[in-house]
Amino acid sequence: MNITTLEQAASHLISVGAVNMQTMQVEGRQLLEACGYSTTNAKARLDEQVAKHKFDINKDFTISIVRDGNVRRNEYAFTLNAANHVLLASMTEQGKVARQEAIEDKYNSNYNRRSPTGYDANYGRVSQGPPSTSGKG
Repeated sequence: MNITTLEQAASHLISVGAVNMQTMQVEGRQLLEACGYSTTNAKARLDEQVAKHKFDINKDFTISIVRDGNVRRNEYAFTLNAANHVLLASMTEQGKVARQEAIEDKYNSNYNRRSPTGYDANYGRVSQGPPSTSGKG
């Protein structure tokens, strides 16, 4: 099975418990935490992500007003697809790990599909394993 980067991101978000499995949405503060961002001034950080990715309200995310005692705050809920984009674009250690896992899974998926002879239909060459970094092979 081919694993795309968005599928890998979804897997990461699910594994860290950020996805509400009933709604398949990710609450904004949990998304920030999963991406390695500070949740201080979460509204501003989430608004930045919405603008950066050109997300559409009521399509990619929703905002609801939540009362916590006398305090009212905006609560963001992102679709899993939108949350995947935020995670993969995050230039944090968590984003780097998610991107690297996606690259490795994609490579391993492609490498394991090669024929027993070592011929790689994707690249049209004979390969005996991962590309050499020594320059000798």
